[in-house]
Amino acid sequence: MLIFGFRLINIVIYLLLVARAGYRLMRDKPGSRYGLKLALAVLSLIALYINVTSGALVREVFEVTDRAWRGIGTIPQSGWRLSPAYADFDAETRFDVTGITTEESGLCRSGEVLQGLIRPVECEAFGRECTPRSPLGAPMVSSEGACAAYYQFRRLEPPVVTA
Repeated sequence: MLIFGFRLINIVIYLLLVARAGYRLMRDKPGSRYGLKLALAVLSLIALYINVTSGALVREVFEVTDRAWRGIGTIPQSGWRLSPAYADFDAETRFDVTGITTEESGLCRSGEVLQGLIRPVECEAFGRECTPRSPLGAPMVSSEGACAAYYQFRRLEPPVVTA
């Protein structure tokens, strides 16, 4: 029998020891599924605890706010900002940059691409004025963006729809 304290580190160590015991049981008695079940149950408990405690930490440090999204505009309650308790660490406040905005190109239809309303190749600027070397919108800036992926893999023509 193991006796541990109730500090977080003690509990995590205890759970890891129980998971290791389950693994050893599974290894030493291959026909037994109890070791695997024990190890998975303990690891699930650890994951649940981490999710609960990290969620609480996020709620302590941040608060939900309206956020402007490139190509789309402002969406109410869609972003995070530091809570007043952490205002000393807020770059927007510390450096007075709250009024900075970005201008979107009139040629770019990135908002429609981001919302799934059009494919990148349906934007008139795609592959012409808008390329990875001179991007006009967020989906072409990031290598994981839809426009950059279409460009990289040469999906330049709209798909042919057959009935």
